[in-house]
Amino acid sequence: MINKERKQKSIFGDNWIYKNTLERFPNHPLINLKPILDRILEGIQESLEGYYSKDFGRPSYPPSVILKMLILEYLYNLSDVAVSQAVNCNILFKWFCGLDIDELAPDDTTLVKFRRRLGEDGFKAVFADFIEQAKRLGYGKGKLRILDATCVLSFSRGLNVVNLLKDGIKRVLRRVKEKALPLSEKVKANALKLIKVKRWVKLLELKKVVKQLMRELNGEIDKRSEKILDLMKQVIDNGKRIGSLVDFDAAWGYKSKSLPFFGYKVHLVCDESGFITNLEVLSGEKNEGSRLKEMIEKEPKG
Repeated sequence: MINKERKQKSIFGDNWIYKNTLERFPNHPLINLKPILDRILEGIQESLEGYYSKDFGRPSYPPSVILKMLILEYLYNLSDVAVSQAVNCNILFKWFCGLDIDELAPDDTTLVKFRRRLGEDGFKAVFADFIEQAKRLGYGKGKLRILDATCVLSFSRGLNVVNLLKDGIKRVLRRVKEKALPLSEKVKANALKLIKVKRWVKLLELKKVVKQLMRELNGEIDKRSEKILDLMKQVIDNGKRIGSLVDFDAAWGYKSKSLPFFGYKVHLVCDESGFITNLEVLSGEKNEGSRLKEMIEKEPKG
């Protein structure tokens, strides 16, 4: 991607819509947050230069626009599709992202591609530079560190073993139909019979059908369906405890002995001012206490 610079002025002039609208909400959190983010992002441009080209390819949105949209996703619990729609419709969101009033926001595909290009290592590098720049600007204070973990629910509904296998069989059969893949009528009939039953289905019957599907469709399906079959095999053979065939990384965990949840744990380190200096995302079943030493060692000395 190359950095997109808008040369033509907006037909609405010098952003007078923003000025006249936003001055009515002087204490809104986003209005107070934007100048802080702008200062920090300006100081980490070198970290972001590796993710777009200044002189090659089609013009694209600056990484700062996409990063701000991802921040809005987190703050308002939005999906990629929802945040793109919200930025186009919400004047405050559009201003926060640094777009002109008549400029369209990046679509959900652009957000997905940016995250993929950034990757886990890239995110860690950018996050580290972000924190360091924030400290230089005086936003992080004190040497005291506070560690805590919070549960984050998956958007996908957590399923028990029986319903998980039924859901997986249904997804694989749908793919078989779409791609006209070879599957014996006997196996197909058995599978359809089980997933249509609303009463409790015997686990042994489901396991048998899953193994038949794996045997007959070996090498004939796409990677996602292959992943689903592999996960179901792990559930059957190894007792792997997963709850979704959509959100592969989420897992069942417990807030307390009697309060289960399906999703993730976000392990945070904050300074005295509440500024996040380090974070780690774990699947729901992980014990964040086991990561305490590693989190402390990652903190800068002094």
